[in-house]
Amino acid sequence: MGDTIMKSKALEWFGVVTAIMYSMLVA
Repeated sequence: MGDTIMKSKALEWFGVVTAIMYSMLVA
């Protein structure tokens, strides 16, 4: 169970970082 939570958290952070980098490139 803990492993699944860690994976979803990592995926969540990956999406946030990608969005920030994308907005930086566009702006």
